[in-house]
Amino acid sequence: MEFFERINIFAKEIEKRKEFLDRNRLESCCGKDIDDQKEQQEYHSFIADSRLLADVNRELKENHPSEKRNILLAARESITDSMFYKNGELLKLTNEYQENLGGKKYNYNNEELSFNQLFGKIYTTEDPEQRNGIYHALYGNDDRILTPALGMIKKRTELARKFGFIDYSEIFRAGIEENEIHRLLDSKTRKLAERLIPVKNNLGLQSRGSLSFCDWEFTKNRKAIKLDKFREKIDDPVKLVLEFYASIGYGDCLDRVRVQVEDIPTCGMFFTLDPPVILIGKKAQNMMQLSALVHEFGHAVEYLHRTGDNLLVSTDPFFGIKEGLAIFFERLFYSKENLLKLGFSEDDISCYHLFKDSFIVNFDAFVLNNARTELKIYADGVIAPDEISKYHAKNFENITGVKISENTWLYDFVLNTQPGYGYWYTIGSLFSDNLFDYLQNNNESLISPETGRIISEKILKHGGLKNWKEKFWCSGPVPI
Repeated sequence: MEFFERINIFAKEIEKRKEFLDRNRLESCCGKDIDDQKEQQEYHSFIADSRLLADVNRELKENHPSEKRNILLAARESITDSMFYKNGELLKLTNEYQENLGGKKYNYNNEELSFNQLFGKIYTTEDPEQRNGIYHALYGNDDRILTPALGMIKKRTELARKFGFIDYSEIFRAGIEENEIHRLLDSKTRKLAERLIPVKNNLGLQSRGSLSFCDWEFTKNRKAIKLDKFREKIDDPVKLVLEFYASIGYGDCLDRVRVQVEDIPTCGMFFTLDPPVILIGKKAQNMMQLSALVHEFGHAVEYLHRTGDNLLVSTDPFFGIKEGLAIFFERLFYSKENLLKLGFSEDDISCYHLFKDSFIVNFDAFVLNNARTELKIYADGVIAPDEISKYHAKNFENITGVKISENTWLYDFVLNTQPGYGYWYTIGSLFSDNLFDYLQNNNESLISPETGRIISEKILKHGGLKNWKEKFWCSGPVPI
């Protein structure tokens, strides 16, 4: 049997097993009591094929054309993900970290509070010194959290080298060299600095130099911005979002999506089933709450434009592109052009964008900082916790001008349990910026079917057979 036919059969079997698990996850989200631990283990045991991984690594040394090489890279990523999932020691360390972090309690004014409960006091405490005291107390040294966190870093590094990678960062870097990554991250840092200027000016903070995290958060959340129009109830939020996608050329494909309203703790969730399913949270009732719904419909657009029959590359396997597309659709939905079409005034839109930007730059800054920390930790293998702490805090201050506690990396659940997340979302945000700029320069109107045609032609029709870096620069490959 030809090797790539073997990979195709492997992908078909994954797809069949994955659909079963996705249906279980959907039913679980809809309130059904599902225990599929046995099926989860069987699924990952099937994919975690060490002999197939060795064969894939051997084939990667051959001079295959780019499309076949991308299939091999996607297969390697899928196999190694399951091999990490199956490792008992790593799973034990992850569970220990989650339990100790989630169970940590703080004594505040003779009251026992969780991390989130105490963090909330930052927004309600008027005294700046007291706010800062609360904040730094949250991030104290705690060996019960530090020990499993360092253990996870060490184990991931050890397994990555065992599986034939230079280091663990090579797994989530998705084929881009470290020096190229840092040029991309530097580019995002410059863009963020530009976007922070009007946000800080609006908050009256631009002239204050370095800020404490508490002052930044407290001021941002207390700023009164006129948003009444955006808080008005929408009778049919799904219809509004579908009309938006129809206006950019995707109305027909989204007719095939099944939409269910459920009592879920978010505005939307997407399931890659046939037909695909989006769960809508009951909270998604006004324009302020629709971003997650627009985001999930963006994932549905990509899924419904799959290429070929190989699950591994029918859509782009790189999360930076997947998330970048969904981020782009969110940005387009809330663009001035679309909001004007929906009847909002220029004044309303200006207020909303100031409000939204204060949160977007916050998220972008956190994921960008996490991206740098992830690369530092996993490119170096195992480094001293004090070095991680100083590196993480100093980078955030360099990016934003905001000082954070040195131990924040240790309490960052996503950074420690989902390494690569910061990198993927930072690349995704940059991809969204590039796509937006390209469409503005090559399209008279962003809200038109031509936008969908360009995205389908340049991004979606290639699935994962075209390297993500070529899609990243929509006008064609250019130096990073």
